[in-house]
Amino acid sequence: MLSRRNLLEVAIIAVLLALGGCGRVDSRMSTSIRGEQPKVRFLTNYEAARVQARETRKPLMIVVKTRWCRFSRAMLRDTFTSRQVIDTSRKFVCLLVDAERHPELCKQLQTRDVYPTVLFISPAGGSLHRAEGSRTTKELVADMNAALARRTLLAR
Repeated sequence: MLSRRNLLEVAIIAVLLALGGCGRVDSRMSTSIRGEQPKVRFLTNYEAARVQARETRKPLMIVVKTRWCRFSRAMLRDTFTSRQVIDTSRKFVCLLVDAERHPELCKQLQTRDVYPTVLFISPAGGSLHRAEGSRTTKELVADMNAALARRTLLAR
C-alpha cells in the first residue's frame, strides 16, 4: 500500500511526464526567465508577410509554434530575444504562425508535428532552409545564415 507521500510523488511525476514535451527534448535549451527585452518583431498575417517579402526582396522566416509546446514558448522567450538573433532577423520578414489556429496554412507549408519549426522561404516562394525542434541562439543564427547563403547562391 502506498503512503500519502508516495501517492503525491507518483501524481507529481505523472503530471510532469504528461506535460513533458512537444518535440525532441533538448537539454541545452535555456529556460531562464528574462525581463522585458527587445525581441524579434513578427507579423501574424501570412499574405501580408508574403507581400512585404516581395516588396523588400527579403526572405521569409516563418516560425510555426503551438501554445502547448514548452519548446516553442522557450524559444520565443529566450532565443528570439537574443541580440544576435534580433540583429540577423532584420534581414528577413518574420512571421509567427500558431499551428492550432492555422492548420490549413501549416498543411500548405508542409510542416510536420514537430514544434517549433522554422521555415525559410525566398521572396519568390521557394524553400531555402528548414529547422525543426528547439534551437539555441547559436543554432538559429546558423540556420538563418544558411538560408541567406542559399538565397545568394540561387540568385546567381
